Amino acid sequence: MTNEKRLTVQVHYDVLRAVHLRRKSGELPTLYEIERFAAVPYRRLKDRLEELNGAGFMDSDLNLADRGYTFMQDMAKVATVLERYGYWHKG
Repeated sequence: MTNEKRLTVQVHYDVLRAVHLRRKSGELPTLYEIERFAAVPYRRLKDRLEELNGAGFMDSDLNLADRGYTFMQDMAKVATVLERYGYWHKG
């Protein structure tokens, strides 16, 4: 990741993807792994997790809700378009 500032929605997407990928592999996601995958410092990660929980995307045990999966699917579509125009950078 470069020093470019990411949009909050990008960080949320990366955090949700990190959780999803760990769960999909049969592993429990740890804060360290999410922090590393999403490139978010621990202090800010805690804030992002609270936001995602409050928005109904996941619960406090790091289980994605249907709303979280729907958000990831929609953001994958949006990210493709934004990447094409240089507004979205892959982490």
